[in-house]
Amino acid sequence: MLYRINGPLRVAYLLKPAYIWSCLQGNRMRANPLYFITAVLLFSVMGCTDSTSGWIQGEGFRYQELNVRGRSRTGFTEVNAQQSGMVAENQVSLEAIVENRNMRHGSGVAIGDVTGDGLPDVYVARLAAPDVLYRNLGNWQFEDISSQSGLDRTGESTSGVVMIDLDGDKDLDLLLTMPLGPGAVYLNTGEGAFTRAVDASGLRSSYASTTATLADVDQDGDLDAYIARYKRIVLADSLPPEAITWDAVLQEDGLEPKEEFQAHYRFTSIGSRVIRYELAEPDGLYLNDGSGQFSEVSWIGGSFLDAEGHPLTSIPRDWALTAKFYDVTGDGITDLYVCNDFDSPDELWIGLGYGRFQRAPAHTLRKTSNATMSVDFGDVNKDGITDFFATDMLSRDYSLRLRQRNTRIPIEPPLGDESFRPQEMQNTLMIGRGDTTFAELAWFAEIAASDWSWATSFIDIDLDGWEDILITTGHVFDVQDLDAQMVEQRRMAAVPSWKEGKKLILDFPPLALKNVAFRNRKDLTFEDMPGGWGFGQDADITHGMAMGDLDADGDLDIVTNRLNAPPGVYRNTGGADRLAVILEGEPPNTAGIGANIRVECADLPEQTKQMSAGGSYLSSNQYVAVFAMKDQPCQIEVNWPLGRQSRIQVNKGNRLYVIEESGTAIAPEFQTPEPMYQLHQKVSPVIEHDFDDFALQPLLPWRLSRRGPALAAVDVNRDGRDELLQGGGRGHMIRLNGSPILDSLPGDAAGLLAYPVDNGLTRIIVGESNDERFRDSSWVHIYDINADAEKVQHQRLPFGLAALGPMSAVDIDADGDLDLFVGGHFIPGHYPNPTSSHVYLNQEGTFRVSSKFSEPLRDLGLVNGSAFGDLDGDGFSDLILATEWGAVRVFKGGLDRLTDHTESLGLASFRGWWRGVALGDFDGDGALDIVASNAGWNHRYGRTTQVRLSYGDFNSDGRTNMLESFLDPETEIYRPSRMLADLVQVMAARIQMRIASHREFSTIRANELLPIRNAAGLEVNTYASSIFLNRGDHFEYHPLHPEAQYSAGISPIVLDANQDGNEDIVLSQNWFAYPLSTPRQDAGRGLLLLGNGDGTFVPAERSGFEVYGEGRAVSVGDFDGDRQHEIAFAQHNGPTLVYKEVSTKENVYIEFDSPADAIGSALRVVYSDGTRGPTRIVTAGAGYWSQNAQSTILGLRDRSATAVEVTWPNQEPIVMDLGGKDGVLTLKK
Repeated sequence: MLYRINGPLRVAYLLKPAYIWSCLQGNRMRANPLYFITAVLLFSVMGCTDSTSGWIQGEGFRYQELNVRGRSRTGFTEVNAQQSGMVAENQVSLEAIVENRNMRHGSGVAIGDVTGDGLPDVYVARLAAPDVLYRNLGNWQFEDISSQSGLDRTGESTSGVVMIDLDGDKDLDLLLTMPLGPGAVYLNTGEGAFTRAVDASGLRSSYASTTATLADVDQDGDLDAYIARYKRIVLADSLPPEAITWDAVLQEDGLEPKEEFQAHYRFTSIGSRVIRYELAEPDGLYLNDGSGQFSEVSWIGGSFLDAEGHPLTSIPRDWALTAKFYDVTGDGITDLYVCNDFDSPDELWIGLGYGRFQRAPAHTLRKTSNATMSVDFGDVNKDGITDFFATDMLSRDYSLRLRQRNTRIPIEPPLGDESFRPQEMQNTLMIGRGDTTFAELAWFAEIAASDWSWATSFIDIDLDGWEDILITTGHVFDVQDLDAQMVEQRRMAAVPSWKEGKKLILDFPPLALKNVAFRNRKDLTFEDMPGGWGFGQDADITHGMAMGDLDADGDLDIVTNRLNAPPGVYRNTGGADRLAVILEGEPPNTAGIGANIRVECADLPEQTKQMSAGGSYLSSNQYVAVFAMKDQPCQIEVNWPLGRQSRIQVNKGNRLYVIEESGTAIAPEFQTPEPMYQLHQKVSPVIEHDFDDFALQPLLPWRLSRRGPALAAVDVNRDGRDELLQGGGRGHMIRLNGSPILDSLPGDAAGLLAYPVDNGLTRIIVGESNDERFRDSSWVHIYDINADAEKVQHQRLPFGLAALGPMSAVDIDADGDLDLFVGGHFIPGHYPNPTSSHVYLNQEGTFRVSSKFSEPLRDLGLVNGSAFGDLDGDGFSDLILATEWGAVRVFKGGLDRLTDHTESLGLASFRGWWRGVALGDFDGDGALDIVASNAGWNHRYGRTTQVRLSYGDFNSDGRTNMLESFLDPETEIYRPSRMLADLVQVMAARIQMRIASHREFSTIRANELLPIRNAAGLEVNTYASSIFLNRGDHFEYHPLHPEAQYSAGISPIVLDANQDGNEDIVLSQNWFAYPLSTPRQDAGRGLLLLGNGDGTFVPAERSGFEVYGEGRAVSVGDFDGDRQHEIAFAQHNGPTLVYKEVSTKENVYIEFDSPADAIGSALRVVYSDGTRGPTRIVTAGAGYWSQNAQSTILGLRDRSATAVEVTWPNQEPIVMDLGGKDGVLTLKK
């Protein structure tokens, strides 16, 4: 039996007389029949080392030592064309590019051993000349064997290539894609001789194809194919402009194209806009019968389902550049990702098995790249869950970015549409959560931009066990160049013909770029390596990329396909220990496509690779996986695509292992962890009307009208069940358990508080904000309602012209009743001018503004969140505020005033976009610490960029305008954050005077744009949602766990969610209110951070929260009366979701005889050894527009709890015994 290794070493002949004869010779044995028979028997039991080939046979595998001597420098060295012999250029004339813009997309390359000599060969696809097959001669020399191999491609144009065994005969065949159709298949008849078989194979099509990928999608043991398709020629290249105007294409009535254009266009209405999309040619899925004969699968025959599980009723006509089969969800079934260009959104098709796929639900991916060129899959954070990375065309050079047009169509999503999935012009990094959903973290990881990018691959370049990223880049022209576009528009009117007009593209600047390498820093961030680690030394136009071990040293070398230049050949020069693996699957899947390889080594993270065929932009890699290894034992585990498993122990590195599929055991099933919480109730949303904040102030950093809603929990009818109160937008009523109560308000119901008072009444305090009413006043409404939610009494307090924000209540003046703080957020039309906040003292039931308490809050700034608590243990409640474009501020309480201690406590230097604030004892020392929510790190400014907002009345029109800028780390000057077209809206005269072009604008300093001298300014330098640990005379800053920085944090609340005696944090997340030119923050879905009791936190493995919208207020209450708390998440223009804990531990449930008296009190569990648990404070108004119920649950670290220490407001602590209370303690002041 012959086993051919399609890898970097010579063919090993196992279990053949010739091989055993070599064993006998190698052991200096006499070759006679008796010795031969004896050797065969011994070999079948023990294996044998072949002294000529170096192979050592084991049970189900064989291995060979690798030669890695003489390698030390991590990275790549380019091998020039004269040395390698790879001189065939992918030449495309400018005339061809003018006639058909698709010729700009280049061609691919493939690596694999087609000749069977053990060295991988290289196939180079070309657009305007015959393809070339290079045989690897060793020592980095290659010869053109195209003619003798039967590969005459004269007169044909090739886009992509995959080397793969299509017919199961253990040699590599060729599958070619073509930009003008029809595609081609060449079957390998042995030793690199090919016979064309496209018609017989069933893969012939007249459509223009790009990238092909193969896997066993119907689970019958052979490889099926998916072929991505584009379009042979776009209509703008085949018809003159007047033939494809809207009037020429669209029918007079409705949004249907005329009959002759129905195969080319579709029209879609989104809001008030109508968008025209040109249609591409349909992709194709082909099933293999096992012999290399394929049959096409219908898109509408039930094999493809929509997100709701219904069969598709129309054929997708997307602009596919790359498609890749991969088990993305980790369930053992092949999934499919399709990278689509510009107008078409990417598609993730979840494999259902047996050749069926379902479009991924909306929440699986919250955004995609806009013009996705390629994708690759790996595990970048080493959590055992598949992640993936997709490339787009955002420039790394900010100056270049300022003079390039964004390719995406800015679409305002319909209000309340949770399914909307925006496309952004940036790379996307999807981090898997383990439940088939992904968080997009490219900005967090610092890899959102890599210039005009094409192919990408995960590869562990430095062999440290962590996957790095390679990207090819460049384009014939910078078609995004705004200055060139303006010139083209002017000149188009003067050209004599459409044909001449097409030639204007030749005046666009070239876009030769350097390839990119990102090094994995092991913390979910990447470093842009200088010179691309040797892969990006020179600027060129590089399209396809393939990886393989060209020099038999066990690491991955690179070959690229460059436009109008010879192939790029890059030798991997790293010297670290490695482990190479080739799979020998059972026919017809002889390369083990779809198998997962996992390597576990001491002192290294778990490493995984999935064997895949094709799916790299127009290209395919050699079927070899490379892993890092140190001087420690390792285990290789292979989970084969049909369910079997192989395990091999490895005690030494620098080896190549060939692992056989036969004779293996069944792989175990994977178990997923149970969620801590499950959805208990969904309260219908109040859909607010749309308001255009940017019409009033065009350069706002975000919309100001999307701040709510607020939530509050309170037991209105005293039945032991808390009711949930929900705020709403302009013209809406407050809602109680989803039903409207009280008055409809002219303004927005912003802040919201509620607590029981005397005579069975409940006090509800509503902040009516003038967000959308320029020059109108805001008001504070104080309602007392009865058990039937009927209004008994109403006070209306003026607040002023500012839009109000958070509210908190406490006995601030120590007179025994609850007073009120109301924060000012912004003045409509004058953002970000500072606003004043107010304290209202309760004087026998009537609230009045206190000038003494309010004086320190005059022109305080933009307040988002507030909380009261005694930070220093002096018996007075202190006021803590989260401010926007400012610090977390602390005002110490006293009998008749508040005093600002922000600076002295060390908080003033941490200036951020703070949104919510809450108090908890996170390190268990009895002192209250601070948790504050912020923007996180997953946005364009990253982690530490200084951002400035300069503002003033730029146009002398009575309105405040602003200029946002940031400190560019490359130039160390402040650069404008917005595009020139945005700034012209408010600075037209200034810009016309100073700027003549986008190129000039791209280098200007921000302060040169300011039309007034001495403009006021605000700055931020801190973006992390954070805790500040109380050290008595100062606070110690700590960013929360990195997962808390994946998205904008909104409302933090403190509780003991897992009831282990340590304080935890729940955080609502996401912020979509940015201008359409700025990517929204959508990578959160509500976060549960479990406290360790020392001020550190870890995310819950699976919280169960699935709050995908714009999280706002969070409220904790006992909504079903079972003495366990539920957690309610409000969403802007989305339903409020209430989650209930799945299982509980022993705890102490604290309720109060008079809940209003409890506000401001502190609780601690007392244990039998005299130690105490963390301090829990009872609040009315904290987090972000949030209020918890006054009852609370204290978790226990063990069963030795004996009492609860209670510190009532303005009183000394007392200890209440827990004996005989059955876990419930009712406290009375």
